[in-house]
Amino acid sequence: MRKLKNYICPSVLVQKAMARIEHLNNICHTTFNCSTQKKYVKCLRGMKLCDGVRDCVDNSDEELYCKSKCSENEMICEGTRKCLPLEFKCNGDFDCEGGDDEEFCENRCVGGSKWCAVSKKCIPSWQICNGIDECGDGSDEEQCDCQLCSGSNKALCAITKKCITREKICDRNEDCHYGEDELQCPGGCFEVLVKQHEEMIECADKKKYVKKYACSGMLDQCKHFCEECDKELAFRCGNGLCIPRNKFINIYLIYLIVCDGNNDCNDHSDEMKCGCSDIKSLNETATFFFCNVSAKGVRKCISISQRCDGYLDCEDGADEINCNECTTNSNAIYCNLTRTCLASIKRCDGVQDCPNDIDEFECSCKECNIHANPMYYCSDSARCYRHNKICNPFSTCPYPQDSDRQYCAYKDRIL
Repeated sequence: MRKLKNYICPSVLVQKAMARIEHLNNICHTTFNCSTQKKYVKCLRGMKLCDGVRDCVDNSDEELYCKSKCSENEMICEGTRKCLPLEFKCNGDFDCEGGDDEEFCENRCVGGSKWCAVSKKCIPSWQICNGIDECGDGSDEEQCDCQLCSGSNKALCAITKKCITREKICDRNEDCHYGEDELQCPGGCFEVLVKQHEEMIECADKKKYVKKYACSGMLDQCKHFCEECDKELAFRCGNGLCIPRNKFINIYLIYLIVCDGNNDCNDHSDEMKCGCSDIKSLNETATFFFCNVSAKGVRKCISISQRCDGYLDCEDGADEINCNECTTNSNAIYCNLTRTCLASIKRCDGVQDCPNDIDEFECSCKECNIHANPMYYCSDSARCYRHNKICNPFSTCPYPQDSDRQYCAYKDRIL
């Protein structure tokens, strides 16, 4: 797959071979190691030294550093009889149980370790350029090269030389500064949304979502990041909180949120004006739809504009059945076989909601990528599939292109 190959160093095969050799030779990332009866090297953390347990065949873990008095070239771990070489101090590995070997290390990191200004500690060399932000500000993943950032689980940003994990490629979030991790993605059109200036909102999980979905009330991580609620998908509480009009469990389980007897807004505004008491005259009945009596013995009246709009407002869903069309909401999906209306958010979500699958036909890439779940767009058939369903193990696109086949071949290889 051409797009992903850009992120693997040309020497990736050499790197994988070296990783294999390192595994066979048991080269340790830890400060201390010793031989075993099986002629392998055993890697030990500092806290395994002088703990009264024999981990090494030659008992070196209980003898070499266990002393009553340390020399001038050694440091003692506070409260123990463990003496460690001074080069163990500030190397990013916590060798003393209390961590005193990693205290007061600012600008004093040794052994290839790096000082992190945010976390105020040294991180060991093997955590630098591993694709994971260990420092908290990403500084340990900058200025990396092919040798450090290579392998099946890492990717190098071509321009900034930032190292990221490969799972971040084509996840609809720009992790590389110039967004090259989201370009030319098979089954995706994130760059198209950006070019079309589709408004995106970054939520608490540091991921970006299309505004319509982010402000639908369906995503907890986005609840406090929207200045206004989506008028179609959400109910705006009196306190400004967005809650979803319906909770979608699956195609058979859809629950009311508004007027369900629960204080979802925390100010009871979602439970106001739920009865029929607002109807003041017989003439007004034409503008209301009467729900069936609920299990609690309460009859609910809703505005006629909520009839056949794709959202359940009656407890038993009576307002969304026997519809000739979805007249009050042009965005709603009309299932002609069942004469029901579905919420627009159910279109092109990779789930068959209408019996004849009409809600999943003729999808656009934009419709596919509005959802919070990562989706894969099969361009030749204009269908959307959830990422975890697209390879089984071969591409499930009805008319797969070479890029679709390559994507599944690549995915099968790295998992």
